[in-house]
Amino acid sequence: NPPGFIDLLAPAVNQRAGVDSGGFESYVRCNMTDSWSLAGSYSLAMTQTGNLERYPENMAYLQSSHNFMCDRLQLDFIWRYNDIVRSTGVDAWNELDVRISHRVTDNCELTLVGRNLLDSAHLEDAPISTLRNQTTQVERGVYGMIRLTY
Repeated sequence: NPPGFIDLLAPAVNQRAGVDSGGFESYVRCNMTDSWSLAGSYSLAMTQTGNLERYPENMAYLQSSHNFMCDRLQLDFIWRYNDIVRSTGVDAWNELDVRISHRVTDNCELTLVGRNLLDSAHLEDAPISTLRNQTTQVERGVYGMIRLTY
């Protein structure tokens, strides 16, 4: 892996069927040390159909990944932010996911993941067609995984 890279997508403007849209997206990844890397992204999306805003204007993501014990123990923190979706009234939200994984042997890995740890639940909104969005309540969750390879 290279020590780090920055990927910036140029601002985009689009006008199709009377819909004005524009935006910007960026992604950054940097290996801070041999055992620690950071990655982040930010996107600005401005989409309007008349006065109806169907998408979050701002979204951000930050991941911190740590490897210990010769890559046998991994720890990841992922923070996500989504801006308000005005057309549905879904509030802006912040969330945190945490993953810890231990490769016990070359053939056995144990993983524990906590999702959406900052709130017991929040609403998320996603476009399911060109005409409508679907709002879903996403709850906090924890799960484990055992991976065996042979």
